[in-house]
Amino acid sequence: MSGQWVHLAGTFDSSPQKKTFYLNGHPVASATGSLYQPNTASPLRIGAGASEGSGNFWFNGAVDNAAVFNAALPHQTIADHYNSFSQYAQEVLAAGPVAYWRLGEQGGSSAYNSANVSQHTGTYQNGPVLRQTDRPLVGDIDTAVDFDGTDDRVVVPYSTALHPASLTVSFWAKVEGGQGTYRSPLTARTSTVGGLLNTQGYNFYASQSDRWEFWTGQGPNLSYDVVTGPPVVLNQWTQVVGAYDAATKVKQLFVNGQLFGQNVNALYVPMTGATNPLYIGQGDGGWYFNGKIDEAAIYSRALSRAEVARQYELGVTGTLTPDKIFGVLYTYSTPPNADATLFKDDLKTVGSFSGDLTDLWVATGPYAAGDTTVGWQATTPVTITFDLGGLYSLHQIRIGYSYNSDAGVAGPDDVQVAWSTDGTNFSSPVLFTGFTGTNLHNELVVGTFDQWATHVRLIFDGGAAYGMNKYVLDEIIFIEGVPEPASLLLLVLGAGGLLAARRWLATPSV
Repeated sequence: MSGQWVHLAGTFDSSPQKKTFYLNGHPVASATGSLYQPNTASPLRIGAGASEGSGNFWFNGAVDNAAVFNAALPHQTIADHYNSFSQYAQEVLAAGPVAYWRLGEQGGSSAYNSANVSQHTGTYQNGPVLRQTDRPLVGDIDTAVDFDGTDDRVVVPYSTALHPASLTVSFWAKVEGGQGTYRSPLTARTSTVGGLLNTQGYNFYASQSDRWEFWTGQGPNLSYDVVTGPPVVLNQWTQVVGAYDAATKVKQLFVNGQLFGQNVNALYVPMTGATNPLYIGQGDGGWYFNGKIDEAAIYSRALSRAEVARQYELGVTGTLTPDKIFGVLYTYSTPPNADATLFKDDLKTVGSFSGDLTDLWVATGPYAAGDTTVGWQATTPVTITFDLGGLYSLHQIRIGYSYNSDAGVAGPDDVQVAWSTDGTNFSSPVLFTGFTGTNLHNELVVGTFDQWATHVRLIFDGGAAYGMNKYVLDEIIFIEGVPEPASLLLLVLGAGGLLAARRWLATPSV
């Protein structure tokens, strides 16, 4: 592919006399019985196709990270070398997936599991189109696969390892058709065992109502448990993650890094009563997916909110904001009214949050400068409470905001902040201070606090206190600080004192 980076590797194993050619970490051709004669005289040249004389067959393009090894590297090592250039792949692999199909093969019929190339290999069937450079990951050369919605699929043989008691399933999908029908990007389930209703396993749909759904089997005589997420956005890459924790019985559906739905006391029965394969691009008995799929992974545990949000940010930006607190949850005191003249689509009243306000409103109004913005009428104060997911030394809160004469949007001096270490008792609200920016569109406000907190409240009071009636926000980011040694010592001593007190109270008198 002209203009595209590609990872090339070639090996020769003298014992079976096997030569193998790899593209982007996986084999595309091999031959046994090949001969190889080591070069004992001519130099090695990079950028030329002949070592003898002054060279020949000059290369027109860029070359980087060339290496020669004195051994025939195995497939897994070459795949690991390739994946080491992807921050997203490194993040996924560090989380310990059972299987991770990057779907970046450059040829052949095998869809390899990058976590272990010798296990859970899928087979491309009926002609899905490989090497799609329309891909979800920013700054990543790995390609995607296009499915036609008719019969294209990847088939992975059944394995109990793909049906753990606790699990997370993640993938990226770009829906390109089939509105008003069920389309499954990934399925591993059965509805019957021995001819009787017995739902087991899991699957995902871009549903008949054009919303994302996560289905799990509940066992004999029970239908599937379903968590419904946000609307499917046509022709847009979307990260979809479903998780189930067997210990807490909590089932969650994340879309684009945000928690969009969960069921508590949910049932999930792994598929043990049948040996149906895992399908990528097809549902159970049909429901073919029309569009592109990439980066599918299965874990034998429920990923945390923060882990899901980190993967999403790496995917869409290629990097992580230093010291950012990921997986934050939020709730509204009273849901504000979205401004229909500037912003549109669904207002979320509860969910998760990692910075970009696309999860608060799915909006692309005229004040959005390359990103999603939030606008609301604030004739009464609006309070948003954020659950940070743990105790943090909160260093900064960054708010991307904008206002101008058309929007009449309240400024940064209309925002108050309060914090809590238990989610119940909050400090007295104080005005947000330490601002930067020039009162222009999409400027970033930075407030420095250096307070211990598990929860934060932002109170937008412009409508009541200042007469402003609209807000336009782009993002809110919470930055973790490194505690001073004295502060850390006091915190440790405080925890130790609490533990000692509990032990003293628990000691029976004689």
